[in-house]
Amino acid sequence: MRAPLTIAPSPDTADPRRLSAIASVGDQTVRLATTANVPLAQDSTPWVPPAALVGMRTGRDAVVYGDVSEHAVDGCSGAMSLLRSWYPERMVDVDITAPMSVPSTDTGGRGVGAFFSGGVDSYYTTLKHLDEITHLIFIHGFDIDLWNEDLAERTLVAMRKSAADLGRPLIEVRTDVRVWLDGNGVDWGPEGFGPLLAHVGLALSNVVAKIYIPASNTSADQKPNGSHPDLDPRWSSDAVSFVHDGLEATRAAKVKLFVDSDAAMRHLRVCWWNGKNDYNCGACEKCVRTMLNLYIAGGLERCTTLPDRIPVQAIDNLYLNKSAKTFVAENLAELKAAEVEDPELEAALQRALDRSEFRNQLNAARTIPTGLRNIATPQFFRFWFSRIRPPANEHLKGSR
Repeated sequence: MRAPLTIAPSPDTADPRRLSAIASVGDQTVRLATTANVPLAQDSTPWVPPAALVGMRTGRDAVVYGDVSEHAVDGCSGAMSLLRSWYPERMVDVDITAPMSVPSTDTGGRGVGAFFSGGVDSYYTTLKHLDEITHLIFIHGFDIDLWNEDLAERTLVAMRKSAADLGRPLIEVRTDVRVWLDGNGVDWGPEGFGPLLAHVGLALSNVVAKIYIPASNTSADQKPNGSHPDLDPRWSSDAVSFVHDGLEATRAAKVKLFVDSDAAMRHLRVCWWNGKNDYNCGACEKCVRTMLNLYIAGGLERCTTLPDRIPVQAIDNLYLNKSAKTFVAENLAELKAAEVEDPELEAALQRALDRSEFRNQLNAARTIPTGLRNIATPQFFRFWFSRIRPPANEHLKGSR
């Protein structure tokens, strides 16, 4: 086993809304920071999930300095065992060393949160539990890159308005932990995004005692993933418990729940492609899939963040991975069951399901030039140049 990675928190006594740490992996040392518009916990527990992931991916034991919840360390061991069983070719067994403490479990004065990106899963979980939820949580640095300040600010404006419409305060978080995870080989979808949610949730233990994590898949469509019903609760601590929510509902069923919600129809955000840096591009697979959900539920014309017509011909040109084909089949079944007569759309969905893999790969190749144009912005290059310059804490390399 190589030298351990270390995370040494550096509390900012002048700003309780900032959580920072010095992370060392081999001869690379960086300063990490998570900030919010609410006071953050200043113990070391939030650093345990990202330390575990990077340790397992780099083959290094992890040492986290400072007080850490004993419950969180025990749960982390279970999370690591589960990840190891899922990805034996990518993850190795490592140890987590941290000074453990047993903080008070009094939940008085703290609320219930829900991670909120403005997407289908977010609105479903929020509206389903709105009577219980006291705070919504948005993270810049999760699915919107840190360099993309323009899209992040436009999204924040929309999320603030949506939270206000729902009558709940919005906790606004910014973190560069994903950059650190990505830089150390952690695969975002299958491995990284759940532990990043856990990092943020544990950091919010001064404000919330329970946090809902919206599910992406149903109980019938589970597979190893960064957020999973068997994984998310294991990141809980004495102070914060995580609940994976929404396994019972398909994406179509989720849309039916909130299709009459003004907040959702005014601010729904689903796009991962963001062509031309749009809030929703209206043309990628995820946008089209959501438009189909809304169309079948009778709400597409009311949704102001997506085109009000289905681009039927564009369906033939979409690249569909295995997960996307599942959603196509789901939408085709919903369309046939609904009181909607649209033979052209039904035929397009059937062609998508019947498409050969060769044709599917051709569609994938067509998306590459557009994708490169989408990310090749001045902001992107400025951000990554800032990451490769010698850091201000260069003198900390090798320190423990």
